Amino acid sequence: METANLLAEICFQSRAEHLRWVRHEIRSACEKYVQSTECVDHIVIAINEACMNIIEHAYGQECSAEIVLKIYIEQNQLIFHLIDFAKPSSPDCIKPRRIDISQPGGLGVFLINEVMDEIRFLDAPPEEGNVLEMKKSLQE
Repeated sequence: METANLLAEICFQSRAEHLRWVRHEIRSACEKYVQSTECVDHIVIAINEACMNIIEHAYGQECSAEIVLKIYIEQNQLIFHLIDFAKPSSPDCIKPRRIDISQPGGLGVFLINEVMDEIRFLDAPPEEGNVLEMKKSLQE
């Protein structure tokens, strides 16, 4: 990340009602670099889903916990770091379900995987719980 430029840093409490503002901030940061409105819409929805997963699963009922979203640009890609301070999650527990099976849950992870080009957990510093990195190429 040495050559990446920070476009935005968005800090918010783990409450669903804050996500409208977060979506607006994501859209504002992405519109400067992504030509397709449809692609921007997909990015916004995918990150919103990742935020909701943190709110619902990582924090549960704790509605005053902090979430940080950092948006970077590096060469021809946008990089999103979604940081929470919850108990560390196992990447093995966060998998999309098959789309053809009718059951609750897992569609958000499926959507994130469909929209983003690369998704992985980074090693979090000791004071942080989880850092989810999502990358999206700017090349059509």
